[in-house]
Amino acid sequence: MKTADVREWSEEFSVNVKLFDVQHGRFVQMIARLEAAMSQGTAAQELADLLADLIAYAREHFATEEAVMKAYDYPLRDHHALEHRQVSAVLDRLHSRCRSSEAVLSVEVLDHLRQWLEQHVAGTDKMYTEHLNARGLY
Repeated sequence: MKTADVREWSEEFSVNVKLFDVQHGRFVQMIARLEAAMSQGTAAQELADLLADLIAYAREHFATEEAVMKAYDYPLRDHHALEHRQVSAVLDRLHSRCRSSEAVLSVEVLDHLRQWLEQHVAGTDKMYTEHLNARGLY
């Protein structure tokens, strides 16, 4: 699977539910922020703040997504929530390593974020599109 180009929002990531597309777009902006810091040589200084922002926003997004899936009786919501917990655990570990002054390469964080967007947002999240759209949520 190719690595997603996540410097800007792309229809590749659209799940045809406006609320979630807006939220996913914010993740793309955060990844672009890390890429910009890496190109400017400031990623090491910005990484802890970026991860803290990302973790907080991910929790908010995941809670919203899971509440909608529950309200619309999405049949794969438990599996979907499991994926959310897994990526949250990875982000928490990376943030912990960063705060403990362990050398966390921004490249490693960027790779995790790109993989998550490609596999989860452009993959797993698209699985709920038909279900939610059929129930009037766009």
